[in-house]
Amino acid sequence: MLALFGTHIDLHPPTPPAQQSIVITYLPPGSAPPTREALHWRGDADQVMFPVTPDIAGLDTAEVDLHGSAMRAYDMGDALRRWFGERLGAEVRLVYVGDQSRAVLGSLAPNGAAARARQGLGSRMAGWLPWAGAVEAERIAFNDLAQYLVVTEESNEDVSARLPEGLSMDVSKFRPNIVLRGAPESFDEDFWGELTFFGEEGRGGLRMQLTANCYRCQSITVDYATGKPAQGELGTVWKKLNKDRRVDKGAKWSPVFGRYGFVENREERRVLRVGDSVEVTRRNVERTVFGESFCIYAEEAR
Repeated sequence: MLALFGTHIDLHPPTPPAQQSIVITYLPPGSAPPTREALHWRGDADQVMFPVTPDIAGLDTAEVDLHGSAMRAYDMGDALRRWFGERLGAEVRLVYVGDQSRAVLGSLAPNGAAARARQGLGSRMAGWLPWAGAVEAERIAFNDLAQYLVVTEESNEDVSARLPEGLSMDVSKFRPNIVLRGAPESFDEDFWGELTFFGEEGRGGLRMQLTANCYRCQSITVDYATGKPAQGELGTVWKKLNKDRRVDKGAKWSPVFGRYGFVENREERRVLRVGDSVEVTRRNVERTVFGESFCIYAEEAR
């Protein structure tokens, strides 16, 4: 159902930061795909607007639990609760992460407790001692399981090739943060252990560790125009992938598409831009297994 809500975020000058807003537009089932202009604020009943950075003073808090990782978030109030609830047909609340964060459970986070417990004593001590370059465990907000999700255009084209002529896979249905182009073949990213991103000047690369595969549910078959499972061939994408993409022994009943990624906390304010170059700076000789240590098979890229 949330596929029926379009989002416009005004983050560009000359709007002062204090006035930047998020505009949500409800798109009833069967609506034509909206233009960018149609998602701008008009003020009608099927739109709602709220600040990008709300004032949290006086807001109530509510516990949010995603995959067993809980946090306290700020309740955005009854007016927004009613607006979303009427269109979703359910009792819901809109909450704001604010200054809170969630723990990354399991061994996905490179510097998390579970991952460090699998490392040798020397590596564990280096992670704890300030003088040895201690690094805090990675945290997430309302992300599903990890900070980032990386996919490639080559793998998405492989999915499109499984569909009849005239149909293609919408990569946004895989919900990636980062889409890369230039992989030597489809699904080469299954073996990527680390990426390094470079800006226009090619200096000061940002390192991202890729620690686990993303195994997929039926959400990749949703029709964005209706909010329901797609009819016809587009509704069979999950089954098509399930024939040969069940490649992770830790999620043996689901197809894999994309890799989860993390950066160290001290890199969180770095900026990635469309067009930045990226290199695979570590490959794994075997695919990682979801739920196990990500670094067992790591080797430096050559």
